[in-house]
Amino acid sequence: MKSIHYTAFAIVSFIAFAALPFYVTADHVPGHTEESPTSEQYQFQRSGIFGCNQTAAYRMSVGALSAVGGVYVPVNDAAVTLNTGYLVYKECVLDGVSKRIAESAATGLVTKGLTDSLTGRDGKPRWPEDLIADILERSDQSRMHTIESGELSVLHPAFSKEVIRANLRDYMRETRAPNQALVCPYSGDLKSVLDGTTDDVFGGLMALTNPACNPLGAAYLARDYTEKKDALAVEEMMFRLTTGQGLYGIEEYNPATGRYTTRTPSSIVSANVQQLVTSGFRHLENVTEIDQMVGALFSSLSTRIISDSGGLAGLIQPTAGQPSYLEQMARESARGLRDSAINAALQILSGARQVEVIYLNAMKAIATRLTEAIGRVRGAEKQCWDLIIPKVQEYAKCPGQTTDPITDVTTCLPGFAIQVATSTIHSQQVIDSQIAPIAEAAILNIQASEQALELINRLIAGIANTTSLEAQRLALQQLDSLIAQNKLHNQYDAQQAEQRKGEVDGAMTQLTEDTVVAWADSTDPNIGWCNVNNPSVIQMWAELWRI
Repeated sequence: MKSIHYTAFAIVSFIAFAALPFYVTADHVPGHTEESPTSEQYQFQRSGIFGCNQTAAYRMSVGALSAVGGVYVPVNDAAVTLNTGYLVYKECVLDGVSKRIAESAATGLVTKGLTDSLTGRDGKPRWPEDLIADILERSDQSRMHTIESGELSVLHPAFSKEVIRANLRDYMRETRAPNQALVCPYSGDLKSVLDGTTDDVFGGLMALTNPACNPLGAAYLARDYTEKKDALAVEEMMFRLTTGQGLYGIEEYNPATGRYTTRTPSSIVSANVQQLVTSGFRHLENVTEIDQMVGALFSSLSTRIISDSGGLAGLIQPTAGQPSYLEQMARESARGLRDSAINAALQILSGARQVEVIYLNAMKAIATRLTEAIGRVRGAEKQCWDLIIPKVQEYAKCPGQTTDPITDVTTCLPGFAIQVATSTIHSQQVIDSQIAPIAEAAILNIQASEQALELINRLIAGIANTTSLEAQRLALQQLDSLIAQNKLHNQYDAQQAEQRKGEVDGAMTQLTEDTVVAWADSTDPNIGWCNVNNPSVIQMWAELWRI
């Protein structure tokens, strides 16, 4: 009885603790973000379904995670076996999913980087679409800065305004209408001047021989100064384009100096764009397994900008009512990630459902075995009463005998009336102390396992039986959270439940046998209350039932 007592409570401890993780509901869903074309919406936990960890590997039921051995199987080293289980899970599940996550993240970076490169200059690309127009724009900025900065204020005030206006008109004529330089502005008789028939102006001309003292010379000086600054600004611009392989860097114009400050060198911008454009091809080059194949749009990005008439700028332009190439690429990548995650999740859920069914059936079998044990104990108690009552009735009629010493005749002592009053107290004591704790824990386990099985079925329906991306995402994140928190049984839990079922069966069989033996054979009336061969037991019940 003592060994059965310890065994029963060891089983109680297992069953009670096994039930604890299952008090979860569908409300335990992590926060989520709005639908997006990148992997931002699928932020899985490292300890969840897609983490390289023992918890997730258990759920997949792939590989071996414990050492095995036998007559025909060599002993398997535990460390090697555990690592093998991890590797099988990694190769069969994680590699494909991580590739999809990487592809989706890379697609988002490519889309963002290329969009910025194509629209980074106030909606225009970061390269000169029309180089001459860009040079003219930069020259305009330089000339306006020179005029507005007051650098020409050192001109003589007597004609500074006229010189500046002449400078601007000359600049506009050279940049917007260069052929106007061939037009003679003189409206008088130019021939008379050339022939020398005009009035003598020798003295005035001699005064004006100093360029700084006559409008014409001052105009030439001003034009030479501004043109040098324009040429310097254009030279700087060409240097930036040359070092950036035709792309502008990240620049900031400083009105105080009239020059551009480099925030990100154009060489870095150029190298980044090249990496973004060819990243899809590099992903394709590194594929080693079939489920690592990247999307067709992503892998063909570099050839698209060469073969399509729209070129690189065509990547962000919708065509024929269809979204832009970058938008289609992002959608394809997001769909690939979602499908890969869903397929892996369905495998996990399928395995989890099988495990949960095995676990639930084991718990139900334990409950059934306990119910049968209760029935046997109560049946044994009833059989005891069936044996005790006739014996007590017989004793009540003749509680003792006397023998006449003269006649040697034996007669019964005066009998007494009894009122039989049986009870279930003896069987109930055994049930309460040895069976009830196990039964209560088994009931909790059954209820929790049924809830878990229902939750698994809901997750399967939420992933496989709907076209709603939001519903699928929520189901995936909930499954990920449950796995990370270790709130689903694994294959080893099911194996332990099967083992406990056998232990309970043996324990209950031993319990009923020991109980019957103790009731029927013990010489202590308090224990062997059913020992009808013990006169003191019969006398005890007769006195208890005496009226």
